[in-house]
Amino acid sequence: MGLDVTAYEVLAPLSIADGAVESVVGEEDSEIVDLVQPADFISLTGGISPGRYRSLGQEVSFRVGPYSWYKVWRNQLALLILGKPAEEVCKARDVGPFVELVCFSDQHGYFGPRTCAKLADDFANHELEILSKLDAAEETATDRADFARVYEDFFKAFSLACDTGVVEFG
Repeated sequence: MGLDVTAYEVLAPLSIADGAVESVVGEEDSEIVDLVQPADFISLTGGISPGRYRSLGQEVSFRVGPYSWYKVWRNQLALLILGKPAEEVCKARDVGPFVELVCFSDQHGYFGPRTCAKLADDFANHELEILSKLDAAEETATDRADFARVYEDFFKAFSLACDTGVVEFG
């Protein structure tokens, strides 16, 4: 078990009639996406309500790794950029770069386009700072290459979804 992440560039709501999904010509091969959001994170949906959608654009998927490794990665991100562990950031309800990701459920849910745009900016604006801090650190909780790979994967995902899409954890 581990954390899988998928970014969808464009989602269109599906019409449901008598329990059947209406197809649009040329969209039969596109993926159907069921978005579910924990109640604590509904503010991160950015106007895309939970429900059933059809993916109409590009998709990017990646595996972060085991949930335990993602928890370590997320904590390291918080320490590098916010100066304190993820648990403290979330308890204090801090605001700042990456807070939405640091405090998000690590098992399921999604980020809507507004949150994706904010996080894409965070990833773009803090990449050099984070990588230089990783280089300067004598010891880190994760290997630099592994940390950087996941950082880049998230950056690509949030960048893809920042206009009309979502990034889904599943």
